[in-house]
Amino acid sequence: MKKLILLIFAFWGALAVKAHCDEGSGIGVTGCYWFDNDISTKHIVENLNGTNTLDISQLSMGAHAVHYQTFDADGVPSSVHTRYFVVDQMPRSALSCQISIDDGAAATCQLSDDDIVIDISDLTVGTHRLSVALFDGYGCYVNTETVEFEIPVPTSTITISTVGEGTYCSDHDLDFTNMKGIRAYVASGYDVEKESILLMRVYKVPAGTGVIVMGKAASYDVPQSKLGFVYSNMLKGVLSKQTVAQGNDGNTHFILKEGEQGTAFYQLTKDTEIPAGSVYLAIPTSVLPESGVVKMEVSGGLKGDVNEDDAVTITDAVSVVNIILNQKPSNE
Repeated sequence: MKKLILLIFAFWGALAVKAHCDEGSGIGVTGCYWFDNDISTKHIVENLNGTNTLDISQLSMGAHAVHYQTFDADGVPSSVHTRYFVVDQMPRSALSCQISIDDGAAATCQLSDDDIVIDISDLTVGTHRLSVALFDGYGCYVNTETVEFEIPVPTSTITISTVGEGTYCSDHDLDFTNMKGIRAYVASGYDVEKESILLMRVYKVPAGTGVIVMGKAASYDVPQSKLGFVYSNMLKGVLSKQTVAQGNDGNTHFILKEGEQGTAFYQLTKDTEIPAGSVYLAIPTSVLPESGVVKMEVSGGLKGDVNEDDAVTITDAVSVVNIILNQKPSNE
């Protein structure tokens, strides 16, 4: 039986013969190859197209070397390159490999038709190296391939509806510092006279913290982080679906929704089930609003930043005009 090997660049010791052509078309590019320093085995390859099948039918079982050279359309040769491979008729399941990450301890795996799954859950954010050494059925080393891969900063996706605001609670610490288009607030106080909570903008949000999110209608991937503090916050985050009582511990509870007075916190009239990732507001029962509705008042922010895009520009002046004309701010 004629034995063939398809050589694909940098995969388990195989390779693709590639040529550089000044015209960029590949027309006229040729090559040649031979085995084990024996020039008498030289084969000519016409019209190289990037990947070619080499005839190894006359080679014995075991390790071999292939030498190859290419010529451009003007006959100018490249240098001679050498790669090593093994002729082995053993089934794939007889092969094994040793896998290591960042020069750590190597794990040995038998190759089969199943994918090899590598647990990278404990790796830190950044660049890492994966090395895989292949061995044949006799335990003879064949080749090692090393690739770099990136562990990105994990994120949590927050979606803001067309209303432009909502509540959110995450089981991860979140960092809003470099986020554009979305802002997070905690309820830092309650104004009895105005029947409104005072919203304070925050950039670092610890896990389990209930926040109000405001911004343009879109989905945002907010980076997860590791924080070491908590807020005094009247918003209570819910990490799993649960039933929120009308009140307890001297507090009465409210949820954010669209009602007769617009988007605001409305007092619960009965125990209510809310989904994971939701937020409810706890107001001392001694200072309850007669209306049963708590509005929101935003504090802080950059002076002059009317459209709250973290910069004072000409668009803020346009927003002022829009507000006078009862139109939406220019960043919406």
